[in-house]
Amino acid sequence: MAATNTRFRSMLAGVALAALATPAIAQQCIPASQQASFSAYALQNYLMVMAITCDRQDDYNRFVTQHRALLGGVERDLRNHFARHGGARAHDLFKTNAANGNSQANLRQGNLFCGNTAQAFPTVLPMTTRDQMAQYAQTNRIGADFVPPVCAGSTATPAATQRPPQQPRPQGQQPQGQQQPRPQGQPAQPRPASQPAQPRPAQPAATPRS
Repeated sequence: MAATNTRFRSMLAGVALAALATPAIAQQCIPASQQASFSAYALQNYLMVMAITCDRQDDYNRFVTQHRALLGGVERDLRNHFARHGGARAHDLFKTNAANGNSQANLRQGNLFCGNTAQAFPTVLPMTTRDQMAQYAQTNRIGADFVPPVCAGSTATPAATQRPPQQPRPQGQQPQGQQQPRPQGQPAQPRPASQPAQPRPAQPAATPRS
């Protein structure tokens, strides 16, 4: 436990020093479709600060293990975003600002921090989607100081357009061109035999002229 606690504290201390040494980079806006990933990362970082401050390392390790795939997707979204906007330096700065911002939230609450956040892990652990985590972070203003704002006019990616459901057909009505089904056990009605051609009446022979 002591070794784990030391590792966590060293990680946070290193990030805090980096925050002091790294020059500020203007925060860029983000598409609305990526807001959930940024907020979910802010929550993960906040839980790490809680783990260090409130001696909740076991809870944090359980959170990371249980949501490994989900958090991996969040990290990929961040990498893809910063690959197009600012590169690795901007990516590192965002993480630095996250650790620094969450540490400042801890300091502002002082001795009340651990009591105020006691229900965070029990609430977050059952979550299964990043949208749930993002909603929790935004409701509790986690990351409000460092998550970039959504770009003006940006909207979340719309769901795939679905084909409208087919209207139910009135009972007994058959689609055009489809033959009416024959009741079971009823023989097919014979078609009327084709009528023979009627013989033409004989024409009288022409009267010879004199």
